[in-house]
Amino acid sequence: MQSAVYINKDNFLHNLNVIKKLAGKDVKIMAVVKANAYGHDISLISKLCQQSKKIDCLGVAEIEEGLLLRKQGIKLPILVLCHTSISLDLFKQAILNNLELAIYDFATANQLSKVACQLKKKVKIHLKLETGLNRLGFDISQISELKKIFALKNIEIKGVFSHLSAVERDNLEYSGKQLKRFNDFLDVLKKLNIVKKNTEIHLAASAAFFNFKNSKFNLSRLGISVYGLYPSLEIQKYCQKHEVFLKPVLSWKAKIVAVKKCCKGEAVGYGCSYQVKKPMKIAIISVGYADGLDRKLSNTGRVLVLDQYAPIIGRVAMNMTVIDVSKISKNVKIGEEVILIGRQGDKGISADELAKLIGTINYEVVTRINWSIIRKLI
Repeated sequence: MQSAVYINKDNFLHNLNVIKKLAGKDVKIMAVVKANAYGHDISLISKLCQQSKKIDCLGVAEIEEGLLLRKQGIKLPILVLCHTSISLDLFKQAILNNLELAIYDFATANQLSKVACQLKKKVKIHLKLETGLNRLGFDISQISELKKIFALKNIEIKGVFSHLSAVERDNLEYSGKQLKRFNDFLDVLKKLNIVKKNTEIHLAASAAFFNFKNSKFNLSRLGISVYGLYPSLEIQKYCQKHEVFLKPVLSWKAKIVAVKKCCKGEAVGYGCSYQVKKPMKIAIISVGYADGLDRKLSNTGRVLVLDQYAPIIGRVAMNMTVIDVSKISKNVKIGEEVILIGRQGDKGISADELAKLIGTINYEVVTRINWSIIRKLI
């Protein structure tokens, strides 16, 4: 791979400080590091979280991610947020490595209890409640199942949580309904002594953490925001209005591998999608859609070369992309650095800019950067 991703340690720690200040002393912070830490490198980011002393626990999607972090020397509590029902073969390793598991059905909890009993160890679980996202979680009509889980041997209910589905928007009416359902559910569980005074209760992810009152409880799950990106334009405007400023952690750079001239009447790239209308100077850069540079950026995206913008021309190919460097005032040479995401001089290209061009969200832009590309801490 001839491109590289750079992780800015100072920006990451800045974001943690901002978040910790907003959380206050009574709210724990979980850094969500699933999907290779949103493309930022799960091992690198988790180590920074542990070293920072600002993060109380980590959230992953799969048991395998948690096991990887234990092998990397991560001692923080780790919660596996999903996929536990299809990971029965990994329960033994999860328990032995002190991973906490999200539970959303009785059958999985029952199997987990059996394995824990065989190992003569207790396992900590977090009950996921359904409040309106309609994905994973117990419905309030399933109280009898929750009672049975509470009675299982070697099971400790450490947390109870749910997930909001539309809190990134200005209209929080649906989120309000979800919050009420969650509180009503909690009231029932408190009466049954399933939820106790020290139970970790978490509902807020990044968007709700910033703009949805009363959703923080005693633990908040922060994903996209710890990486310096906002969950939506609405949340960005809200944060900036309240002088809450995050700093992007990730930058992505490639190299120029060739420079050449094209004559009028020629075409560039597959399908001849770019027609050369006048003599021009082009450069080929060492990145393509196999690396995560979306093909929709063909003839629409841009990069930074020598502090100046250069448009992408022709179709983004698997491992190479062509840019127009005709208007670059300085001499463009092989080996020159190209900014795909990040800043150069007083100019920048953000994950949000790319997301808008390809019709998606910044989450997808950063998580789809090929995970095999090296991540370097700067």
